[in-house]
Amino acid sequence: MPSRDTPVSSKHPKKWKEQIGVTDLTLKLAAELKIECVVTCDAHYLNHEDQEAHEILLCVQTGSFLSDNKRMSLADFDLHVTDPNEVIDRWAEEHPDLISNTKKIADRCNVEIELGRILIPKFSVPKGET
Repeated sequence: MPSRDTPVSSKHPKKWKEQIGVTDLTLKLAAELKIECVVTCDAHYLNHEDQEAHEILLCVQTGSFLSDNKRMSLADFDLHVTDPNEVIDRWAEEHPDLISNTKKIADRCNVEIELGRILIPKFSVPKGET
């Protein structure tokens, strides 16, 4: 069971009606257990323009083609990094506590990510291996 200091995540994408129900139940459970909630956003890629590249990656991972009608696809979902102001606009009126709880965690973080270049690590391969 989470401690009172353990935040509970709450996502609420506009298009995911199932997620809306899960979010509502999460908020209800958090209130019953007196656990603070925070807002999270599922991000698979940086910019909305990267969605097609993500779809191609899914094809590579699942051995399918973009032309396959029944392939796994996440094209209907906004999975780019969400602008913080959009998150605040979505949640602040109805659940301002989620925004302030999220900010408390953000204020304790110090993360710097260099953008604009490939950050994939290089691994040396033993001779004779590919």
